[in-house]
Parts: sequence; structure tokens; C-alpha cells
Amino acid sequence: MDTEFTPIPVATAERVAAEHGCRQVILMAWDGKATHVVTWGFTAQDAQQAADGGNRFKMVMNWPEDLCRSVPELAKKHSMTVLNTALCIADETARSDIECNAKWIPHPDGGTVYDLRFPMITGATNDAQNAQAVSTASRAAKYIEQRGDVFPWRMVHVDGAPHLVRFVDKEA
Repeated sequence: MDTEFTPIPVATAERVAAEHGCRQVILMAWDGKATHVVTWGFTAQDAQQAADGGNRFKMVMNWPEDLCRSVPELAKKHSMTVLNTALCIADETARSDIECNAKWIPHPDGGTVYDLRFPMITGATNDAQNAQAVSTASRAAKYIEQRGDVFPWRMVHVDGAPHLVRFVDKEA
């Protein structure tokens, strides 16, 4: 008796979709020894929705919990693409979030120091906007610190004060 489990390939679900004009396919089968669930979706969103449906079938059939959390490769790749894009955007805008939102004061060497405690425009009548500006600048400073030495410049704290920062170009 053959005891080796051979799963149904995702390509089988994809073929069913192509033959029947479907955007999502969930196949459930029994081979006499094991239940098979395989899913396929045309886009990352379709693939995730099909996987969610397949996971629900598995939960109803009391599969082990760790097998009821399948995430399709297409959805994983899409998620990584989105995260990489977001990281690029954050890298490109973090410094300007400080420069545009934090109060700036001249530094004795001619540079600019940003005070993360105050919004760039003081005396504004909208406290919520002031709070948002301070929050944005502070969050950007934290992000820059967490990213480490990846930028062509460095953010440094002035006089050891955590709320005073300035940007200096890295030495070539």
C-alpha cells in the first residue's frame, strides 16, 4: 500500500480556471487516504481570497491549525512588492517630513537644527494640525534612527538633546 502523500499541483487548479474562465479556483478532493485542498487565483487578491476559502474548508474538516493559514506565493510576492515600495517611499520622504514639519532654528555653523517638539509654523490656530506636524516629524526621526546608516547623510542629535536634530552629509 502506497503511504506517500502527493499533493495536487496548483497548476491543476490553474488549468481548471483557464478551461472554465474562472478568476478563482478551490479544489477539494479525497484520494481514499487524505483530503486535498488546492487553490489558485488570477491576481494576488484573487489568490488570497481563494486561499482564504480553502483555509475555511480545512478548518471545517478539522485540519491542524497551522495548515489552515495558507498564503499563496503570488500574494506573498505582491506583499513584498508593496512593502519594498513603501520602504522606498519612506526612505525618500523621512528627512523632508522633519524639514517640513519641525520648527527649525539656525545652527552656529550655518546649518539648520530641527526641534521635534514644535511644529514648523507656530501660532497656528489648529491644535490638531500642530500635533500632527510634531507627530510626523518625531515619527520620521525615529524611522531614520531605526533604518541606520543607509542614507547619503546622517541625522545627528545636537548637544545630546533627543529633540534637536540636524542633517550632515557623509564624508566622501
